[in-house]
Amino acid sequence: NNVRQLIIALHDYEHAHEHFPAGSTNPTGPIKNLPQGNHMSWIARILPDLGEQARFRQIDFTVGAYHKRNNPMRQTMIQTLICPSWPGIDAPISCYAGVHNDKEAPIDVDNNGVLFLNSKITFDDLRDGSAYTLFVGEKITDPATDLGWMSGTPATLRNTGTLINAPPD
Repeated sequence: NNVRQLIIALHDYEHAHEHFPAGSTNPTGPIKNLPQGNHMSWIARILPDLGEQARFRQIDFTVGAYHKRNNPMRQTMIQTLICPSWPGIDAPISCYAGVHNDKEAPIDVDNNGVLFLNSKITFDDLRDGSAYTLFVGEKITDPATDLGWMSGTPATLRNTGTLINAPPD
């Protein structure tokens, strides 16, 4: 059910903005798995489409995901992002990752998934149509190393070249 809600939210976002959200935002790439840079995730952008308008309004998109003004929201757990069967403790993470590329590659502007660095993929860009496009998958999360749901890093993005449950580099 959570994956379905994420997919519906992604499609609602695309309908409202005429493109899917960027997987991550940053002036330069590739994205490294470090809490540095803008790195605002696709999840942060679809919060209103998940019924989380109040949380969305509390995010300052003029600064990065790790800026002190975003700390209160970055430390907030969102129930939709936690798999019901996840055995871990409640944490501000996502058990789900968007797909940024079809093979092993850093998160960058030249990826060919739907959710990659500074992307603005439209519905018409989906060559095989949305029924045959992998948008989101479930991942194993380690709260000790995961940068959280607001971070547009391997915390919320993976490729299909390695197992989606493989730990980030």
